Amino acid sequence: MTKPENFHIKSVAIIGSGAAGLTTLFELLNTKKDGSTSLRYNDDGELENSKVENSDPAFPKVVAFEQGSRIGGIWAPSFDTPDVIPQEAFDSEKYDDPLPYNLRQHYHQKSKKVISRRSAL
Repeated sequence: MTKPENFHIKSVAIIGSGAAGLTTLFELLNTKKDGSTSLRYNDDGELENSKVENSDPAFPKVVAFEQGSRIGGIWAPSFDTPDVIPQEAFDSEKYDDPLPYNLRQHYHQKSKKVISRRSAL
């Protein structure tokens, strides 16, 4: 790969710290200026902790931004408001339906209102 001599990236911003953002952060922090990685693995595939330091980083400043209060993106569960499947969804035995029962009821009621407004016109 050829690169222009005057092309020097000094900082990188990563938007979102979900699975992809954290993986990108990890890789960029461990990338050397020559494009190789500073990470070393032993014969068992385990990371050698003694060789993790990147003495020649490609990017002097790497920052990840996250909108939420903690990292993890949509993979981080919320224990404050856990998702609880209503019993009606189980009773319906429609497990292959992607729209949860309570949302279907909500949209069904909303569409009835829209239809009734249109028929009144």
